[in-house]
Amino acid sequence: MAEAILDSGLRISEVNHMEVGTLPARTEWKPVDGRVFFFINKGVKGRKVTPDSPIAVRGRYVSLSLQVAQKIDDYRHFTRETQLRRWIRSGADKAERARRAGARPVRLWLSEHSHQPFANQQLFHAWTTLAACPKGWHPHSGRAWYAVEALVAYARLAQASRQGQATDLTWLEGVMRNQVDLLIRPTLGHLSVDTTHRYIRAALFRLTELIGAPTLRWQDLMDGDDEEV
Repeated sequence: MAEAILDSGLRISEVNHMEVGTLPARTEWKPVDGRVFFFINKGVKGRKVTPDSPIAVRGRYVSLSLQVAQKIDDYRHFTRETQLRRWIRSGADKAERARRAGARPVRLWLSEHSHQPFANQQLFHAWTTLAACPKGWHPHSGRAWYAVEALVAYARLAQASRQGQATDLTWLEGVMRNQVDLLIRPTLGHLSVDTTHRYIRAALFRLTELIGAPTLRWQDLMDGDDEEV
């Protein structure tokens, strides 16, 4: 579940509401640039078809890398099925085993403790209580990480296509804003102006780390305190 968020920018509720059939069967995949696209409309923010329904009036297409899509496909066909079979067979009597067999969960991700779908709080707790989890790092941070890394990757490709021509801060920011409209916003859903600005700003700092662009380093100085300049 964590890999799906980091690889696609899904919200915690969106990845948690994935069903067994949300990701199409492997035979139906038509990868584009190494990514598998599929439609989601459950757990999505926005108006619902009925007040108590998880189904959004307007869903959207998202994508996963082939590597992560294959892991999810293996999970649903092997790991998940093995877990369910063991859970059904462990019923106290024939009636209980029959009840369990007839109540197979539709949602994809199952707790290894209850054998039932996760709650959002469970995923949040599992993510944030890992020993290696940095302070303040949580599932929504993973969504932001995806957006920033996608912007950085696109900016580096665009920069490489200029064949050595100089790139300045204004040009890079323009490239990223264009990509926000073409990819990030449709993939992540609605983004506020403030959120868009934060993603672009974080991507510019990330580029500074990766390529050490002098114009970016100068901008860092300008953004600091006057005493530091």
